[in-house]
Amino acid sequence: MPNLQFVRLARREGELASSSQIRQSAVTRIMQLFLLVTSACLASIIALGRAIAADSSPAEQPASPNLTIAQELQTSGTISAADDRSDPSAACETKLTSFVMELDVSLDSKPRSIDPLLNLLQKYFPLEHCNIDVAIRITRQSKYAMPITQSSREHVFAFNSRSENYNGYIVSFGLVKISGNSEYPSVTSQK
Repeated sequence: MPNLQFVRLARREGELASSSQIRQSAVTRIMQLFLLVTSACLASIIALGRAIAADSSPAEQPASPNLTIAQELQTSGTISAADDRSDPSAACETKLTSFVMELDVSLDSKPRSIDPLLNLLQKYFPLEHCNIDVAIRITRQSKYAMPITQSSREHVFAFNSRSENYNGYIVSFGLVKISGNSEYPSVTSQK
């Protein structure tokens, strides 16, 4: 039975929400919450590592009981921006990991439209300065990953959501070997 709060919200906006739309919305919100919590945890781990590296105990640092997740994420953004300057492939790794996680969630929902997949490509591409070996490791974690193909110039990564009762989509992109930059991100319907 659909959550009544979602149904009321949809009716208030003049839309009739189907149960699949409600489930997709719930999955999206759960994924957003997961990414929010994961980012906060990573920021804490990085801060702890830096404190240990600087030979200062975390106990010596002032505790902030009112530190919110939003503040932690802001700190995380500052830390990752500094790390990106020293390792240009770190930004690619972060974006590609998030892309693969969100792509799996989106393909799990068996979208009837290509639009959510195009939105993902717009959100995460272009990728720059990627480490090819790291990109291969990350993309292979997707349950939709296809075998990686390569030419003398680039690696091509593809994800296929076709199943027995669903035509699905193929999402793909290339990474140039020399630069690690992405090329030709695309979504193809398999109708």
